[in-house]
Amino acid sequence: MLIGVNYLDKDGNAGNQTYTYKATQEYAVGDVVNVPVGAKGMKEAVVTRLDVPESEVESFKDKIKTIGEEYAAEPTGNTEIDLQVDATLPVINTNFETIKANLKKNLAKYEKLVVTEETLQGCKQTQRELAGLRIKVDNYRKDKKKELSKPIEAFESECKKLIALIESVEKPIKDGINVFDDKTKEENWRKADDMCRDIAAKMGLTAKYTSQLVVLDKYTNLSAKDKDIKDDITTRAMVLKTEQDKEAELLEIITDTLESENKRLTVKMTMGEFQRYIDKGFKATEVIAEIKAQAERVYLAENPPIVEELVEVEETVTEPVETPQEATQEPVEVVSEAPPLYKVIFESMVVGTESEVKAYAALLNEKSNAYKVISQEQIDG
Repeated sequence: MLIGVNYLDKDGNAGNQTYTYKATQEYAVGDVVNVPVGAKGMKEAVVTRLDVPESEVESFKDKIKTIGEEYAAEPTGNTEIDLQVDATLPVINTNFETIKANLKKNLAKYEKLVVTEETLQGCKQTQRELAGLRIKVDNYRKDKKKELSKPIEAFESECKKLIALIESVEKPIKDGINVFDDKTKEENWRKADDMCRDIAAKMGLTAKYTSQLVVLDKYTNLSAKDKDIKDDITTRAMVLKTEQDKEAELLEIITDTLESENKRLTVKMTMGEFQRYIDKGFKATEVIAEIKAQAERVYLAENPPIVEELVEVEETVTEPVETPQEATQEPVEVVSEAPPLYKVIFESMVVGTESEVKAYAALLNEKSNAYKVISQEQIDG
């Protein structure tokens, strides 16, 4: 016999989807049964259809699972709970209308009462009388409500005892099901994790992007299907692969730019100096601009421009000297004096990138006999 069942959630509520199973014994609509789902899973369900026509399941009849005594929960259809209440709902007859009419009549004389210095004492007495009357009515209400509620409270208490009896049997069964479901969820997690690793390897994801392809909570649901999980993981992996390819293209552009700019530098720039721009999501054009700007700074540090010092020369006029005609003119040897050397000790602070600092140090090493590094620290990144 073919029957239709609807799966129950953790709160015991039936879902909207109906599933077909082969039954080896008789069931009634409303019976709760444990049915096989997935490869090894089990799920609690309620019978909602009997004698399902084979024509409705022709397309998938070979995949229909069978339930029998080994899967059956204790049928609830044979457990009758016909709780009878032999009581007449209380009908409360009061003389509210009579009291209300008399009260309005008596209260009318107070409606136009105005508190003044002359009427103050009388108003205080009137207010005390009205407060006493109000409290009396409210206390009467509370007392009668408590008295009339006693049979309702007793009825509610007895119903709670019945519920407790049912729960004492239901709880260990439910706990056992939860243990089984937790085990199934753990198996589903491991299976999904294997899928993530396998798909990541097939798509060639690096460790950085493979670590982002994690197992989602929905993959561990008891109703989750392997095909749906695999399709979802594949879609996510494709998105990560696109991001990985974009990063690889960016790294290639940066590497080429570094090689080109380093050709004119003594102290070479490295990829590590620009990794922070990549991590922050800078565009290729922005990173290239940073590389070129830093290369220019390093180049200028290594090749400072020569500044010609203009020295003002005082013009001297030499008076001609008359010599005897018989004197012979001897050639005069002119000796040029070497410019004086200066020893200057500088103390300064240099702020720049690693390449710029190295270039500055190389320049000092070339132009001076010695220099001393007092301290150094990284101030950015």
